[in-house]
Amino acid sequence: MTDTPRKKLTLSRKPKPASPTSADQTEDSQAAAPVRSVRRPAKRRVVRNEAAIRPKPKPVPKAKKPKRPTRKNKKKALVSPSDLKAQAIDKRLQAFAAWSTFKPLAKGVEKTVFKLANDEALAGASKKVIQKLLWKHTHHERYLQAVSRGGMRYQLDGADDVTITDYERQLALESLAKRAGRVLPKR
Repeated sequence: MTDTPRKKLTLSRKPKPASPTSADQTEDSQAAAPVRSVRRPAKRRVVRNEAAIRPKPKPVPKAKKPKRPTRKNKKKALVSPSDLKAQAIDKRLQAFAAWSTFKPLAKGVEKTVFKLANDEALAGASKKVIQKLLWKHTHHERYLQAVSRGGMRYQLDGADDVTITDYERQLALESLAKRAGRVLPKR
């Protein structure tokens, strides 16, 4: 595997002293005291076979660079592909007066928009994208105000369709009041 030899460690016991000696004891006290051998538990020493390890010299500090001003995170807002497709379809529908002026749209206009997207081969015009676009359009404040005023519903080309019912007008008024934080009295 590797050609470098491994470091070898040796384990050996400390040698036992021949007789107890102390700097504090004198010869007279040694003669009077009984000779006892000192027993130590079996301690092991680890001795390395290599030269003494030298501490690494401290690196010379480099000249400090001036700090750059901190950058603010300028991440671009990520827009989903379906939102991009919905924006493209919305741009195309702005050509219709009923769409661009937020007039109340006829029921079933979803099929008309989907047919228009397929006829013009708008890329990514799935049913989900068109439903999302219509939900955003019909929940816009200007659209809800137009529905709450009452009157007629319109096709995309501007032709009259049906009259807005009182129930639809009331729902639009409640939705606008909820956004404004007001509560309408019940009838």
